[in-house]
Amino acid sequence: MRMSAEKQKNAGPVSSLIKSSLITSVIAIGLIVLTAVLMQQGVLDENGTQVAVTVVKVLCSVIAAMIAVKNISSRRWLVGALAGVVFMTCAFAVFSALSGTFSITTALLTDIAMGGFSGMLAAMALSLFQK
Repeated sequence: MRMSAEKQKNAGPVSSLIKSSLITSVIAIGLIVLTAVLMQQGVLDENGTQVAVTVVKVLCSVIAAMIAVKNISSRRWLVGALAGVVFMTCAFAVFSALSGTFSITTALLTDIAMGGFSGMLAAMALSLFQK
């Protein structure tokens, strides 16, 4: 059953965070597969692949923040930061499940901080440019 437009607008930040995380997880999987294909074809080497994966993570955190704050009127920076953190955590869970390994390392904590920071900056920039 679809929600009315008014209810969707007032759905709140939690539903926005979940929606943005799911959408950007699908985008991230597609971009990571593209990166793997480019690496297999010899277009990217190992260092290029590491850079591409980092760019994908930051880009998807920014997209997640932009989706999450779309209908939020106050504390957009906080919702943007949370969107980046939720995306990074969701991406970690998805890629850990796909690879069959699960380990919490400093790289994971760095990724979560990077996602929160890039999401916060994206939300702040979006707020500045929408006025």
